[in-house]
Amino acid sequence: MALHKTARLVLGVALCLPLAAGASLINATIASAVQVREVSYDISQLAPEYKGFMKEAIKSWNESIKSAHLSAVEGGGDVSVTEDDGWPHSEVGQNGVVGRSIVMGHDAISGQNHFYGPRVADHEMGHTLGLPDIRDGKCERLMSGHSSPESCKNTHPSQDEIDSVEQFFSGQTLSAAGPATVTEIKVVRLGQAA
Repeated sequence: MALHKTARLVLGVALCLPLAAGASLINATIASAVQVREVSYDISQLAPEYKGFMKEAIKSWNESIKSAHLSAVEGGGDVSVTEDDGWPHSEVGQNGVVGRSIVMGHDAISGQNHFYGPRVADHEMGHTLGLPDIRDGKCERLMSGHSSPESCKNTHPSQDEIDSVEQFFSGQTLSAAGPATVTEIKVVRLGQAA
């Protein structure tokens, strides 16, 4: 007896449902096995403009990484964020432990230099997530820092930066560099003495 087209379709769907349910169960099990780290940034000591920069940076990183969820808090965060009149600097995270401080220096944003504030915040946040400076002048790389042009407005990490942060939170060793504090001191333009 030949099956009618509708009957064959219903039979095919009925046979596939258990497979789809099994795949969903497997995906849910894998997702629950991945532990997401919570990292909070205390922005209570920042002026409103700088709070905005940090919130934009948190949004950018949260859109890019899966192994951690970053948040802004008003007091008691994992990472203390302050500002001063100098150059921005941060404590570099290592071995899965985030750096504990960011100083948003006015000099890079509103002083003699005019780098894009949200990008500076993203860059400094990258240090707390274990990323070193890579001064290659590439705008598409957050960690190129002040070697990229002041006109650069990219606030999203590159794929290699995302991969490095994912490795950082998975406990894999990124480098044998040891503890460090990154301090960016001076912008040197092409043709200018250091």
